[in-house]
Amino acid sequence: MRPLRLELRGLRSYRQRTVVDFTDLDLFAIIGDTGAGKSTIIEALSLALYGRKTWTGGANLEELIADGENTMAIELSFLADGHRWTVTRSRHRNASAPINKLECPDLGEKLDGNKAVNERVEQLIGLDHSQFVRAVVLPQGRFDELLQSTRTDRNKILRSIFGLDDLRRVREEAVRRRDAWSTTVTEASAQRAMLPPDPVAALATATASADAAERRSLTLASAVVECAEVERRLAASARAVERLERVLAPLEPPRAAVDQLRELAARADQLIAARTRIESERNDAEQARDLALQAQTTALAGFDTPSEATIAVERLRATAATVTELDDERSVLERRHREVAELEPSDHEPAELTAAADAATQRIGVAERALADARADADAAARCWSRVLAARSAVDARRTELAEAQATADDARTAVAIATVGLERAEADLVAARNAHAAAVRANAAVAAAVGVAPGDSCPVCSQAIPAGWHAPHAGDLDSAVQALAVAESDATARQRAASAADTSLTHCNTRLSSSRQALDDALVELGAARAEATSLRLDPDLDDTDRALESSLAALGAATDERAAAGVAAEAVERQRAAAAAERHAAIAEHRRTLDSLRERLDQNGSRRAAAWSQLARLPDAWSVDPDAGVDGLDTLAGSIGDMLTEVARLTGQVAAADTTLADCRDRYAELRTEAVEHVNAPATDLVKLLEAQRRRGVELAGLLTELAADTDPGDRSPSAPAPPDSLPDAVRLDDVSDVVSVGDALVDWLTPVIADGSATLDQLSTRSSADASLLARLLSAAGADQLGSLQGEAGAARAEAARWADELGRLQSQVNAAERLDAVLVIGRPYLANLEALALTLRDQHFVDHLVGAREVELLAEATRRLKAITDGRYGFVPDFGVVRIATGEVRSPDTLSGGERFQAALALALALVEIASRGAGKLDAVFVDEGFGSLDAAALDVALDTLGSVAGGGKLVALISHLRPVAEYVDTVFSVTKDDLFGSTIELLDAEARERLLADDIRSGLTN
Repeated sequence: MRPLRLELRGLRSYRQRTVVDFTDLDLFAIIGDTGAGKSTIIEALSLALYGRKTWTGGANLEELIADGENTMAIELSFLADGHRWTVTRSRHRNASAPINKLECPDLGEKLDGNKAVNERVEQLIGLDHSQFVRAVVLPQGRFDELLQSTRTDRNKILRSIFGLDDLRRVREEAVRRRDAWSTTVTEASAQRAMLPPDPVAALATATASADAAERRSLTLASAVVECAEVERRLAASARAVERLERVLAPLEPPRAAVDQLRELAARADQLIAARTRIESERNDAEQARDLALQAQTTALAGFDTPSEATIAVERLRATAATVTELDDERSVLERRHREVAELEPSDHEPAELTAAADAATQRIGVAERALADARADADAAARCWSRVLAARSAVDARRTELAEAQATADDARTAVAIATVGLERAEADLVAARNAHAAAVRANAAVAAAVGVAPGDSCPVCSQAIPAGWHAPHAGDLDSAVQALAVAESDATARQRAASAADTSLTHCNTRLSSSRQALDDALVELGAARAEATSLRLDPDLDDTDRALESSLAALGAATDERAAAGVAAEAVERQRAAAAAERHAAIAEHRRTLDSLRERLDQNGSRRAAAWSQLARLPDAWSVDPDAGVDGLDTLAGSIGDMLTEVARLTGQVAAADTTLADCRDRYAELRTEAVEHVNAPATDLVKLLEAQRRRGVELAGLLTELAADTDPGDRSPSAPAPPDSLPDAVRLDDVSDVVSVGDALVDWLTPVIADGSATLDQLSTRSSADASLLARLLSAAGADQLGSLQGEAGAARAEAARWADELGRLQSQVNAAERLDAVLVIGRPYLANLEALALTLRDQHFVDHLVGAREVELLAEATRRLKAITDGRYGFVPDFGVVRIATGEVRSPDTLSGGERFQAALALALALVEIASRGAGKLDAVFVDEGFGSLDAAALDVALDTLGSVAGGGKLVALISHLRPVAEYVDTVFSVTKDDLFGSTIELLDAEARERLLADDIRSGLTN
């Protein structure tokens, strides 16, 4: 795995979007002040790949979201298995809608969900999260985790990185396939035994019998179809004869009904002429009435009725009287309002009261400032004294905790030594048991391979000829070896757990001891700062009595409080005097305002009443609208004009009444004429039309029947198409339609006459054809050997059933042939394949081969790590089996936890670099290493050697990242990223060019790289 590009936003101190491009880098450094955000880059890698933190590995990631932000988002592009992958993670403060995505555009692979993404990342990198933070990154303060890992954890890392887990997966796959194929072969053998030895021959015999049955079934089926067709024609002819006879019986041309309609048409013409005369007189009367109404509407000029105009005259005269009275009242009110407005009282406070109030306010301000200063001094003294007391207690408590932690750590070191001795003995016993078990397995495998083999045969392993004089080997005691191996493995596992528990306990104890020392140092620093602050506030930090320590600050606070109270009393007296004077002024102003408001209200009421009087005239039509500027005289003039208009309207109303009398006479005469037309023309004509329509429908039915029958005859026997029938007649006849109905009746008579003749001729033809079809059916049944169609159909059904039975038999036999061929194909392949799987599973059983390869690669790893550790330590240290550290000069082997901080960092760094180197020689997956701090534990010479070693590893596709605040690191590396932190915008990272790098190194104070 090699990172290519990292983008993060909202992670810890990185509030804004930040991008780090690793694409063309090999050896580079990330530098910056302590707390600037350097280690967050490693944290982002861990979160992107595994969705977990480096320092606890927990899943609660919301606590990493930057202050003031709601979302944390990380995107990492990296190279794995020769393809570019991009993983995206996002978290929100409310823990809703998390994003976990992984995709590879080259392969078209996309994954969504935390579990799916984590599993695929572990598969691509070959390491889980715990192994990743031990082998790929050396986190700040935890760089030696790989060095101090247990044997089990180290073996897991080595198997994964070197690809040796593939052999375990190969054996698991072989066992899975062996079990699956064993079931398949067993079931196939049992199924083949249940089938005939030669199902192909049985299928050929059945095929001949099925062909004969099919031929007889087809012959009888053809005879049934032909006889059924003749019977169908006979039945159709009988039905047609019956229908023709039923339709022809009541049908004849309606000549008498048409003659009666001609007589009614003459009477209808006389009534139509009389109706025309009455309509002419009615139209003249309606025209005269409309002219009179139009003149009346024009005269009213907007009034709907004369009554409305009369009411308008009365309203005009009443409004004139009201307006005159209101105008006189308004003149009196306006004069009184002007007189009151000129007498408005003053609202100004006396000058002596204002000056007294200002003096009281100034005194209160001075007293309050003095009180605030005294209170702040007292609060600061109290807080400082509390800090001194808390710091004293904290120092005492931390000293007690340090003593307890030291005793616990001593006990844990003793337990580790005891557990280590027991584990070494158990592992030696386990190696011996595994060797004995492997020997027994090889002996038994040789015995199994030699079964049935004699001199001269081909060897089942190497295919060479067996030499003369060869004898089969003897089997080993595999059961005893398996039992002894199980006992040794159980004991080694128990010892390993005990050693791991002891290691874990010691680690916890050391962590607690270190924390206790740091806590005591912090408490002492805090106590010193608290004493210094107390001295600056003129407090005695050595006193034990709180009252004595705070006596002077409390006295000053009491004096300031008394002065503030006195100033308040004086100010209250002045305010009472001001309030009394203001009350008198406000009462006079209020009375003046009430008088003005009363006069304004009466003026408003006068205006409202006057507007209401005029508004009553707003509903007059536009032609009679009132002009308020004309005054009362204009109202009297308008009332006279409306009276003249009412006289003209009365004259026009008489003309309308005369026209209404003429119209009533026309309506009575028209009603008498309508009654005569309905009783003596329309009713008898309607009855005759119904008779004609009934005959027309019967004729249409006959014509349709003849057309239907003609479709069943041969084309040469068909008659020419008959003309179309007349349209349907109406259900009722009006006076104006009688003549038209006569014409339709004549056309109906002309159309029915030939249709009836065709019907009679068709009836004769049908009788002749039925006789011929009856003779043909008798001949066909005789030829088939049956007396009627039903018996012939029974024989045809039996023949079909026999043919179907043979078809089912052919299907069954064909299924047996197909099943036998399929099972034979499975057994030919499955039996030898199953034997090969069994041999492979046996060879890879119990991890012996894998353990051997792990041991070989471990030796190679320790050799490479020793070479690098010697280079870093100037030949002083190297590695021995079980990852112990040996002093070259004396041969003394030391546990990693007994090394100093600098020695542990050198050993951990050499082991990590060796792991990258060894992995790159085979199928390993490590192409990057990140070293976070740790350089501070090295002296100048050791630091130079360590940096040279790191530089030699980088390149050739490998990436080495150094994260530090030390100046020598920045001086050694050409490619430098600078991390800075701003209180407002958070952390930013910038790739420095050559000029900026030199400027940063030259300015120690600004860069913070002086340690």
